[in-house]
Amino acid sequence: MVDPIALAVPGFFALIGVESVVARARRRRVYRLGDSITDLSCGVSSQIEAMFFAAAQLAVYAAVFARFRVVELHGWRAWAVAFVGVDFFYYWWHRLSHEVNVLWAAHVVHHQSEDYNLAVALRQSITTGWSAVPFYLPLALLGVPPLVFAITHALSTLYQFWIHTELVGKIRGPVAWTLNLP
Repeated sequence: MVDPIALAVPGFFALIGVESVVARARRRRVYRLGDSITDLSCGVSSQIEAMFFAAAQLAVYAAVFARFRVVELHGWRAWAVAFVGVDFFYYWWHRLSHEVNVLWAAHVVHHQSEDYNLAVALRQSITTGWSAVPFYLPLALLGVPPLVFAITHALSTLYQFWIHTELVGKIRGPVAWTLNLP
């Protein structure tokens, strides 16, 4: 399977460039060289880790799916449950990553920058993926096929990138009640 995150890397760099230009035009400083180098280094490290262990993480999910699923979802139902479920379990993983020490140990790297910009989205610990695996296993039990889960999870990860900027103002209304926004 082609990794959508790896394919998006050139887009990440292009958008970071756009963010830098917009920040400069607004006379705002949203990047510091040291932080940016660390952000990108963490992003590279997490992608290298993913090359070796993403298949193992998906294998854990697939094993739970194969052995313990209650039902098997197909078609639009699988995609609907995956879309809502990935977002729901991501929310709980992220929230508990701020409250449970072992999860915070994996997540704190993401919050160590002094700036809030698109490069910070790339600042991930190499243990982040493993810390999230247990949160998504209920989707395997509910019968979301591994490929549907993997694609939905990758798309959710891509979505998380754009919300890491201080240049987008507060978004209000019904959209803000249901979606994770900047």
